[in-house]
Amino acid sequence: MKLYDQHYFVFRNKILRQFISIIFISSTYSCLSFPLSSKISYAGNSSVFYLGKADTKKFQITCEEILPFYGFYIDSYENDQLLSKVITKWKVREPFESEIKTGYLETKIRLTIRGEVLSNSYTRNNGYTYNCFLEYENVGFVNNGYTLINDTPELKTELQTIINHFREKYDYSR
Repeated sequence: MKLYDQHYFVFRNKILRQFISIIFISSTYSCLSFPLSSKISYAGNSSVFYLGKADTKKFQITCEEILPFYGFYIDSYENDQLLSKVITKWKVREPFESEIKTGYLETKIRLTIRGEVLSNSYTRNNGYTYNCFLEYENVGFVNNGYTLINDTPELKTELQTIINHFREKYDYSR
């Protein structure tokens, strides 16, 4: 894989994530700060899932417990006034059968757990309360480069297990 292709892919993903973050922040801080439907995904985006509410401490500790349990290792933490993120390293995995059929030779996935601060939620002992979300990026290697892979049934099943585990720890209600 050419160095140029790697930088282009990273740059494109950063721009895409920033655009998505702007959209989510603007929609989150409107009148509604929680999903109204009982669907598992958030705002119609099938790669973002609502996990529930958690205070600052529970948000971080739960990420540090659950992510390694499923083979994901934390790469970085990002914090600002409105948002906290826990971003994992890319986890290289064997392609699922459906991915092999479409020509992917190698696949990898990265998770981001995002906590969006609820306004007026600060308490002296527990910090802020967050609406928590799981985002994922699933890519596969084909034609000398990585491309985003559409959802597969196997991936959805694997992610649902992780999502359910987070929901057991956080205050999740539909």
